[in-house]
Amino acid sequence: MDRRYTRYPAQLLALGMVFLVLTGCQNTAPTLQPLPSPENTAPTPLPLASPMSTVIPLDPLDYGVVSNDGPPGSLFRLAGDSLHVETISSDGGLLLSRTSGASGDTILGWGSTILVWDARSRVLHSALSYSGEGPAAISPDCSVLAFADEIDVGMLAISLNDPLTGEHILTTDPFWTRVISLDFDPTGSYLLISYPRYADVSTDIWDTSTWQHIQTLEGIPVLFSQDGGLLITRHSPDMIIEIWNATNWQRLRTIDVADRYQHTRVLSAISLDGSIMAIPRGQRVGEQTYIDLWNLETGEYIGSSELELAEADSYLRYIAVDVVAFQPNSHILGLLVSTRPIQTGNFMLLDSFTGNILYQRIGDNLTSMSFSADGSLLALGAETGDILLLNASTGQVVCQLAGHNGPVGNLFFNPDGTTLVSDLHIRTDLQTGDLSAGEIIVWDLATCR
Repeated sequence: MDRRYTRYPAQLLALGMVFLVLTGCQNTAPTLQPLPSPENTAPTPLPLASPMSTVIPLDPLDYGVVSNDGPPGSLFRLAGDSLHVETISSDGGLLLSRTSGASGDTILGWGSTILVWDARSRVLHSALSYSGEGPAAISPDCSVLAFADEIDVGMLAISLNDPLTGEHILTTDPFWTRVISLDFDPTGSYLLISYPRYADVSTDIWDTSTWQHIQTLEGIPVLFSQDGGLLITRHSPDMIIEIWNATNWQRLRTIDVADRYQHTRVLSAISLDGSIMAIPRGQRVGEQTYIDLWNLETGEYIGSSELELAEADSYLRYIAVDVVAFQPNSHILGLLVSTRPIQTGNFMLLDSFTGNILYQRIGDNLTSMSFSADGSLLALGAETGDILLLNASTGQVVCQLAGHNGPVGNLFFNPDGTTLVSDLHIRTDLQTGDLSAGEIIVWDLATCR
């Protein structure tokens, strides 16, 4: 899945799960059985249309989306009210976008529409509308699109659909009052549904071969290991980390770091091999800011690195970490940081083992960041709408992509690093509640080489 990071709080929820891309879309439909709810009440599934069925492209204008060739250096541009990227498929071939707004066809008068696009040709394959703003996810083989549909006031069910044809597969009985995240594991064997429960978050595990609910874990999923054999979850707001065997769902170990971070925002990053966790500490006036490292295999504290940002010399200022993420397959950390209360949106690359800051970018008013899958490229989005593409190791600017007319929101590299998908940060009018106009651009990075 994606490796994109943004400093906007609403979009930080999308970081609840970051999966390593393991397989591409194979257009192989899973064997579907009747899907019971957690109470084991099985609904009757509808027939599954084969993903190999003939797909008739839809007209984007029917869904309020304008499609064109886009700015120089791009493959295409999509624009529409509140349009933004939901996710991309694991092989980068499908792009899922979402629009939200008032709808007379939904129970709550507010609905969402998931639009499934070919990520290179901009052909619109399907459009699926539902009530509310529940999350959506696509299976690694692109055979199932799942989303949380509010079918009654305060009651959500999970709807499963063929993303290429839009054919409905089946819908669970309503069980959840709210769904925070919805994700498939890297192998497509399990669907994970996370929802609030008391002061914490619980996660239901569903077997996608039988669509049986097999277990409930406490905490929100953070990361699967590269082979999909381990799952790391985090309790919020207590900062309790748990490591699970993702084949039999037995808890392997628990790491309680709550006492050390009582006055720190809950923010962390975990290396893609699942061995190291980084947590910012401090981030208040009069305090130094540190990045602490923890060994997830042993549960032991490794050490810390002090953050020093150029021009942050006043005792009234302090460094706040807005986003922290490991560069893929390394111990190098990328951080979006602010010098409060003066500057926002700076970037630094930190060697977490030595504590050395490898390079910084200050004063760019950055809003989001994303590493390519191989860790060689770094994309930084800015308030101006520009995107900087950097050599992740040296910090040298490879090229600058200009085309957005507002702050950059999400950034997604496709797995081979040949394209980059970006969108606008969607704002809400505080007086009317209306969402701002949305825009998605797919960039051809061959023009940057």
